[in-house]
Amino acid sequence: ALFHREGVPLPSMLYGGGQENGRRAGTEAVPNIVALGAAADIWLAEGAAIAAHSAKQRDSLRAALEERLGASRCAVNGPLGAGDTVNA
Repeated sequence: ALFHREGVPLPSMLYGGGQENGRRAGTEAVPNIVALGAAADIWLAEGAAIAAHSAKQRDSLRAALEERLGASRCAVNGPLGAGDTVNA
């Protein structure tokens, strides 16, 4: 999804048919648009549970990496609460 703030220039990324006031070339990917809507519905209904599960998986992976590699070889890049980032 794209949010465009009024007054901020939004140049074309592709050139062609000129749909959407010259900002988009070609036909919309309707299946992708429908899938984005479905994903948003799922997130609204289950987002908290998904985030909790993701955090649990992240913490489990990090603990296993620290156990096997040593904590000094594992680093957290970014905020500790990021549910999908582990680097070793």
